[in-house]
Amino acid sequence: MKLQVSKITPEPAVWHVHTRLDRLPRLTETAGPQTATLDTDLNVRLRGDSIVVQGRLTLTLTLPCTRCLDEVPVEVDTPFEDILVPARQNTGSGELQLSQADLNVSFFEGDFIDLTELAEEQILLALEDQVHCREDCRGLCPRCGKNLNREECGCAAESSGHPFAGMQDLLKT
Repeated sequence: MKLQVSKITPEPAVWHVHTRLDRLPRLTETAGPQTATLDTDLNVRLRGDSIVVQGRLTLTLTLPCTRCLDEVPVEVDTPFEDILVPARQNTGSGELQLSQADLNVSFFEGDFIDLTELAEEQILLALEDQVHCREDCRGLCPRCGKNLNREECGCAAESSGHPFAGMQDLLKT
């Protein structure tokens, strides 16, 4: 959903964002295709030259377990506040030390802001680095690729258990 900057006032206004998650390219690239929808209200207001966007994103994604690749439902529930500043105020001069408040600042150009893009960024920031189907997930066998949560493969019994086991044969010769 595109928001026209010239129509934003200092009085808070509620803008509704509704989109299918498979239309968010960065999310699809990171988390794979999603079938759910994003349906949320964002509060938008003008503060000086800046635009303040506040909201809460609540949705469920389906992500692969980083150990066994089984699909895992992941709840995302994240409040956020972003401050959008006109790009002309970004002088880019020299090195600056950022404060915690600076991390919520983004820049925009033109007369339109894409709220869907902003929401997508917040979803990506809320995702965990690693998702596990369960705490004790055993993952995939590095030799045959079987899911060790579902079945034993016998490969573990064949190997000596350490990564340099193959080098033992070199010492024998």
